Amino acid sequence: VCEAEDFNAAMEQYLLYHPQIVVADMSSNSSYGLELVPQLQKRDPQLQFLLLTSKPLDFAGFGLNLRRVSVLDKNATKKELANAVFAVLCLQKSP
Repeated sequence: VCEAEDFNAAMEQYLLYHPQIVVADMSSNSSYGLELVPQLQKRDPQLQFLLLTSKPLDFAGFGLNLRRVSVLDKNATKKELANAVFAVLCLQKSP
């Protein structure tokens, strides 16, 4: 588990650790998460994403492979977050 404050830090963390899943907080003061997803999908088409948000996301124009992107309300409980991560990891094992 690692954290990144911005797009460049997130890319550095990805290149260093090559995670199976990226959990990104889609905060209202930063859009780097939606910019990060297509860049990482180009590098690793199998990479899974769990986007945490407090508002609906507009994916139009980002060219995302939405089969590899899940969305969870930012106010979810720890149990809901754990279940979402588990579900995303299970998706990774499917074709």
